[in-house]
Amino acid sequence: MRPGVARLTIWACAIYSLVAMLYLYHEHTQLTANPAHAAFCDVSHVISCSTVLTSSYANVGPISLATAGIIFYTLLVYLATVNLLEPANGSAPLATFTTLAVGTAAILYAIAAELSLGAICIGCTSVHLAHLVALYASGRQFAWSVDRPGPGTPPSFLDGWRFAILQLRKGHLQLPPVRPQLAAVLVSVSVVSMLLLRAQVLAEASPAGTGAEFADGGQQVLAGPVGPGVAGSDEASATAPQAASRSWTADELVPCFLANNVRMHGARSCGSCHAQLALFAGVDDSPFFVECASPHNPRCGELGVRGFPTWIRFTDASLQDAAESSLGRKSLAELAVFAQCT
Repeated sequence: MRPGVARLTIWACAIYSLVAMLYLYHEHTQLTANPAHAAFCDVSHVISCSTVLTSSYANVGPISLATAGIIFYTLLVYLATVNLLEPANGSAPLATFTTLAVGTAAILYAIAAELSLGAICIGCTSVHLAHLVALYASGRQFAWSVDRPGPGTPPSFLDGWRFAILQLRKGHLQLPPVRPQLAAVLVSVSVVSMLLLRAQVLAEASPAGTGAEFADGGQQVLAGPVGPGVAGSDEASATAPQAASRSWTADELVPCFLANNVRMHGARSCGSCHAQLALFAGVDDSPFFVECASPHNPRCGELGVRGFPTWIRFTDASLQDAAESSLGRKSLAELAVFAQCT
């Protein structure tokens, strides 16, 4: 692989990885907003993007790995573009190699996560392969700078890696001169793409006139099937003033939830869910909390859960048919009314 081909390969892999990460960001956002969504790359229970993207491994703190990947590959595309268009630029190849080497740690983390989950995300795996191909090409690019035993000896990418590491040890790493226009274009494309993808998901998850929001929206909306005893019925109307007229504690509400077949559907990684469960601090929430995302729970989709948290009151203890559902965070008093506590 000649240096020119190596530079082009790195650039192509970086572009592909950025596009793939935007797709994964879209799928991750879709799955967060609508657990019933089936990702395009869901083939089976083993080959399933949904399982990986809704797992606890899909987020590092408040940032999803898809978002972090977009940031990383936007930077890599910038470096790879400078490396491609300016062959004489001595700092771009080493900066590109270093970025790829650092990013390999995240690739190994993602692979370990898939092994732990027993599921494979095809979209993620394609990014892993593209990243490793780019790292290989970076080694081949540097290989032409290595002194070889003879003119007929082919350059080795391992020799190129060793040469690059030697340059790093000597302190030769420098960022290439900033290209403001190129940087502005790449950042704008990435940010606008993310905003458009998120807006599309929000539009699909929030039908006009419902007042529903994305998973962390926190607004209340009645949704799903409605049966006997729902808000608006004689029973609910009689119970609501009684529930709202007194102060409730978390210890009092949990038995009411269980007696009246009320469950909270959400995800431990969801910010609004975390805030909602904070009202029940010190109380075991496992009897009434249903995890929808880690791992992916298809039952949530069957129940029409379109965002987190979603509170559902079922018609009976079998928890098969929903009488009433409500999206968003609520106070203890609001939950008492919803659960028809007395």
